[in-house]
Amino acid sequence: MWIDGTNKLETLYIGAPNSDLRIRVYNKAKEQQKEGIEVDGDWWRVEAQIRSEWMPNFMLGINPFSGLHIKQVDWESIESIREQAMCKFFLDCPGKMAEVDKNTRSKYKKILASLPANKEVDIQSFYDQNRTEIRKQLDYWLEFPKRNNVM
Repeated sequence: MWIDGTNKLETLYIGAPNSDLRIRVYNKAKEQQKEGIEVDGDWWRVEAQIRSEWMPNFMLGINPFSGLHIKQVDWESIESIREQAMCKFFLDCPGKMAEVDKNTRSKYKKILASLPANKEVDIQSFYDQNRTEIRKQLDYWLEFPKRNNVM
């Protein structure tokens, strides 16, 4: 989770807006709900934006997600069901953290900061396993303007 200074869930950007490779991690469900589309559950999206200077690396098979680690929280590490519930609540509604007293806020910030992960989403392997299909789709869309006399 990427939380800004006001405790709101935000998009995580890795790389500058004009860099040749930029990674974006965001809550797609939240984005869809803003557009009036009903979405149940979590729907996180990880994107790699590749510009022309980085394209030779992509063509050589370098994984743009190399070094990116996305982990799932081990909720069982918190023994108290009340603390589990409060932590999940603060993650779902980060703005509410400002409404509790200082000691409670400090307690749950410490718990949340120290939560271990029990599972890692292996996005690097997922990309490697689907590289051929991703490349086909990229080639299709790069050729689309030429096929349709748009350029």
